[in-house]
Amino acid sequence: MTDTLAKSIRVGEAATDARPGYGFDLYPGAQVVASMMNGMSLSIRSDASFEEIVTFYEKQLTERKWEIQSRKMTNGKMVLKSVNLASREELMSIAIAPAEKSGRYNLVFIKLLVDN
Repeated sequence: MTDTLAKSIRVGEAATDARPGYGFDLYPGAQVVASMMNGMSLSIRSDASFEEIVTFYEKQLTERKWEIQSRKMTNGKMVLKSVNLASREELMSIAIAPAEKSGRYNLVFIKLLVDN
């Protein structure tokens, strides 16, 4: 598994064509600087504000028929938790955090299936 994870990490030029996981769009004009696990984790560079990026992914969720259950800010990181309106057994979390370098953000997309 460690070998598979290591092969999924792309940085710099090798990451520029990476896209967010689960069919979400990349923030317009953003540049991917690192990707892991087929876009489930991305580091991007953008001139947009943190709130603009958060708002973009909130809209992405609702347009894709996800109902946002919570919007929680913890230690400078926003976590959007949602449930799929078509299949309430699917949960999606998107975490958005400013990186140490100005104009960079870390995004994590996590999809869970729950057995009710």
